[in-house]
Amino acid sequence: MEEKNRSWCSSSNANDQRAITIECASDATHPYAFNDTVYAKLTELCTDICKRYGKTKLLWFGDKT
Repeated sequence: MEEKNRSWCSSSNANDQRAITIECASDATHPYAFNDTVYAKLTELCTDICKRYGKTKLLWFGDKT
């Protein structure tokens, strides 16, 4: 999906209109864990997005808030 378009990632129109949302693939079975490759690629993607948008700080809450 192009960054100029919004996703339906969080099921919240208000949130999806103002946030960059990213969905990551996980294991197909419980506990639906992410592997190291997913985390590495996510880190690369977030770093790239921050650089392109002039952000110097990235906050990760680790929950759904």
